[in-house]
Amino acid sequence: MNYRDGVPYMVGLCRDAMAHDQVGTLNPIEGVEVRFPGDKQAVGDYKVFIGDKMPSHADICNMIAGHIRNGDMTYDDAVDFLEDIYDYGTDHTEVDPVRWYLKTVLFWTTLQEEINYPQENGKQGRRMSFNRYAEAVAAAAGRDGISMDQVIRRANAKYVPGTLNITNPPRYYR
Repeated sequence: MNYRDGVPYMVGLCRDAMAHDQVGTLNPIEGVEVRFPGDKQAVGDYKVFIGDKMPSHADICNMIAGHIRNGDMTYDDAVDFLEDIYDYGTDHTEVDPVRWYLKTVLFWTTLQEEINYPQENGKQGRRMSFNRYAEAVAAAAGRDGISMDQVIRRANAKYVPGTLNITNPPRYYR
């Protein structure tokens, strides 16, 4: 599923659940559950759970960084991976189950941002989350003097952090 199709899909599911005063669930991949509606007033808002935990953007930054630290991805591979998800969501030909799982988690987590903070309304949407993920890639790869502590602080910020000076960042990074 891509973002263009995902937004109306989730909005429709949430509207239907709310109209029937119900809570709905999806399991896009084993171990990941999407529960809707969420807590925000936006129609289409939902919560993503991995097991019984709602991962924060900082948790996801650490997940991504782990793939670089353990050698599953190089910096360039991770940048391409993030750009692919940013552009196409889960519409891809990924066959590696570990990467498929990560793509699914990233997509469903960031789709929520597109619903709650739509870019077409001048907000950040998925870009803010993906910017933090790009910073996590740079930190894990030991680039540009960026530390994971700095990335985590920025991921947990209650404001929209600007961008950092990353060498060869993903094309969406701005």
